[in-house]
Amino acid sequence: MKPESTDVRQTSIGFVALWIAIGFLAVGAVTVSGPVFLIGLIIAGTWLAGRHLASKQLDGLTIRRTLPARTWTNRRFAVEASIKNEGNSAHNFVIHDPIAVGKSEPISELVSGKEKTTTYAARCSRRGRVRIENWSIQSDWPLGWFESRRSGKFKNESGNSILVLPDPWLPPRLRDHLEGVRLSTSPWTGIPDPVSEFRFLREFRGGDPMRKIHWPASLKSGDLLVRETDPPRPLPTRYGILLHSFCPPGELVTPESFETILRITAGLLYRFRDAGIEIVFQSLPRKETKLRHREDFDRELDQLALLTRMPFSHARVFQDTLNAFESCDEIFVVGDASRELWEGEVTPLFRVAHCIDAKSVTFGKRGTATPAMPRLIK
Repeated sequence: MKPESTDVRQTSIGFVALWIAIGFLAVGAVTVSGPVFLIGLIIAGTWLAGRHLASKQLDGLTIRRTLPARTWTNRRFAVEASIKNEGNSAHNFVIHDPIAVGKSEPISELVSGKEKTTTYAARCSRRGRVRIENWSIQSDWPLGWFESRRSGKFKNESGNSILVLPDPWLPPRLRDHLEGVRLSTSPWTGIPDPVSEFRFLREFRGGDPMRKIHWPASLKSGDLLVRETDPPRPLPTRYGILLHSFCPPGELVTPESFETILRITAGLLYRFRDAGIEIVFQSLPRKETKLRHREDFDRELDQLALLTRMPFSHARVFQDTLNAFESCDEIFVVGDASRELWEGEVTPLFRVAHCIDAKSVTFGKRGTATPAMPRLIK
């Protein structure tokens, strides 16, 4: 079926109607019965007229579709389609979109020169940049004797592509751990703000810095008074995420495992982004990057949607990440191969390494190293 063409096929009802017309015509001709022959002519004429109408009614239909910029794999989203008729009146038709979940609601009639909007649910099963340009319309009007189908391309000014991100997912144990991370995160820097609200005033003591003197209160009382502030809170931990495809020679990694760790990595990025925690992120063999703002996280999530697996078999690559994660106190190391194959290579390198594969997760023990100063997303 060529694009922008109408294909007409006879249904079983139309097939029966055709043979009934042929039967009446044959019987009328043999018996020289005018009424019988006339009935056959009427049925045959109706059959021919129906086929002609079915072949012409969908001409002139164009569709403009609105897609979201992003979605997640196997999640439903709403699509809005605008159908415009620049030809004959169209009747009782439905739209077939390759990404639609089932058929759209049937449109009973769309007269010439008019436009109608319909919505339907859609879903994309694979991640990446998905481009769907073709549509088809199907109708069984009139009488249900024929099925007419017309195809074409969506007329969108902004294109017909959508970026499908990995559907974020976290194992229950990892989700609980991250919830504890979120609750323990504090916006304090550990350094008291000299202009913050002080707790109380006290008399000046030897060794107090001059900048802590509260001059308005000192002038009123006649004694030197200094501000006493609350002590700084403990510094929270700084985090990092290392995504890799290390696999020793002779070991097999399924594509499903790679897709699963992308979902886990996406879940980690969303959790840290929503918690407002700055992290260091590296997807080997790419260089590390610091994610400070929401747009930084969103950029890496987009990259996950387009990521292709780049395996390596030399464990020394992990040594090259030491400088990248030097300031991090906890590292989430995510790999598509079984963690037993690489866990022993990464745990000695970092202060605390949480090792995650497609099926399991182990949490490293926190050391005694002094945590680095955190930075929160603005």
